[in-house]
Amino acid sequence: MGLFDFVKNIGQRLFTSEAQAPEKIREAIEADNPGIRNLKVEYRNGAVAFAGEADIPEALQNAVLMAGNIQGVESVNVNGVTVAGGGKSRWRWKATRTLNTM
Repeated sequence: MGLFDFVKNIGQRLFTSEAQAPEKIREAIEADNPGIRNLKVEYRNGAVAFAGEADIPEALQNAVLMAGNIQGVESVNVNGVTVAGGGKSRWRWKATRTLNTM
């Protein structure tokens, strides 16, 4: 699972043109770095692609959520990120408690 979708017109507005988007997104993530080294960000028509190295899977998850909360970001692709000790990112979501079980 390497692609995550978000609502494009909601979130923090960090950039006004597509040309400045990669740098602004990278700066926002690195300002509160969740544990990703050598982060590279590409942006085209609302789609973000990450490359780099994550210390743990949760670091990558936090970076995805941070990017998804930026206005103008519609999807985030993490196929270019390597997770330490685990090769390429391969998240597997587990069922957890829901409102129905509380």
